[in-house]
Amino acid sequence: MFYLIISIFREYLPIGGCNNMVEETLKLAYGEDSDLIKDKRIAAIQALSGTGTCRLFADFQKRFSPDSQIYIPVPTWSNHHIIWRDANVPQRTFHYLSSRIKSSSFCLTDGLC
Repeated sequence: MFYLIISIFREYLPIGGCNNMVEETLKLAYGEDSDLIKDKRIAAIQALSGTGTCRLFADFQKRFSPDSQIYIPVPTWSNHHIIWRDANVPQRTFHYLSSRIKSSSFCLTDGLC
């Protein structure tokens, strides 16, 4: 005979992740005294892995900024292009390492990097 044991404790995090971890991460990224945090002008969630985070953002981007595009660095992981393609977000690429000037470069104008 099998018995079903029901627990009031969840074995998984809520959909937005661990609230404490999210709050502490925001402080780390924006500073303890950030006006963005104090004024509740910033939203954050915890996502599973880099790929999961990219997918959540791609869907968010398409839904709330449908005319926008994503700039993906060269080089990058091959799945990054697939994620934004599947979300129907137009892609552009940029080279963040310039062999010409042997330095980091963030250039979004075609032909200049």
